Amino acid sequence: MFFGYKLHMICDAETEIPVSFYIAPGNRHDSVFFAKLFDDANRGFCIAHGAKYIADSAFDATRIYKELHENEVKAVISANGRGHRN
Repeated sequence: MFFGYKLHMICDAETEIPVSFYIAPGNRHDSVFFAKLFDDANRGFCIAHGAKYIADSAFDATRIYKELHENEVKAVISANGRGHRN
């Protein structure tokens, strides 16, 4: 079965400039690529004080909130609607 591909990307919300991206098979969950994308962004760019990470509900996971908190980035993530976090 072929699902196609998805582009996973972190970009600057104000300038829309891509900061990090990854192309992956479409059957992989979005949150799997958070660590790679966030690490690439951290290595390549200086994240401003008070930065925010804006994402959809696919990123509503405790491990993601924890990593953002450790890096002093405010999480603005939609609730996943299932009543729990991964």
